[in-house]
Amino acid sequence: MWGAAASALGLFAFLSLGGGGQRLAASLRVLPPSRSGFIRLLHGEVGKDDGTVYWAEALDRMVDVPKKDWCGAFVLWGLRKYFRVPWTWESGKAFFYGPDGRLRLPQVTSPQPGDVGYADNGFNHIGVIESVNADGTITSIDGNSWQGKVKRNVRPASFWAAFYSVAPLLRGEVPA
Repeated sequence: MWGAAASALGLFAFLSLGGGGQRLAASLRVLPPSRSGFIRLLHGEVGKDDGTVYWAEALDRMVDVPKKDWCGAFVLWGLRKYFRVPWTWESGKAFFYGPDGRLRLPQVTSPQPGDVGYADNGFNHIGVIESVNADGTITSIDGNSWQGKVKRNVRPASFWAAFYSVAPLLRGEVPA
């Protein structure tokens, strides 16, 4: 995420300082991905209601993008933007499974901020866990939430059927 900006800043410093910017460019460090950074990206989307933007990214195209049911597309948009995963949406699999049929993200029982939550309470829903609260509730950031918007929601932990950890992505491990 920061690599291009750091490279551009380093190049600018090198050119504007007549080459003396090499020391500046060498001192710039690319920040590793973090759970809080991922959450910050998603917070920037709260209130937005155009699911076609997220579907276009999830499907890698703007052709025939669905107009409804875009919670999973929102999560995949975030994963692609922040962690640079090459995954796309696949009908019947969402983005959870790779070409080999194995889960891309490990299932966990105790979610952490940034992990993906899956609900199957008569309907399927996917969101990103923002926090696990002291009272046992879970705050999530969800696309296609109340009134078809990106919204922060607080729900009982029992709302969620499964959680998937982004820990491998934080280590730079991106399963196919």
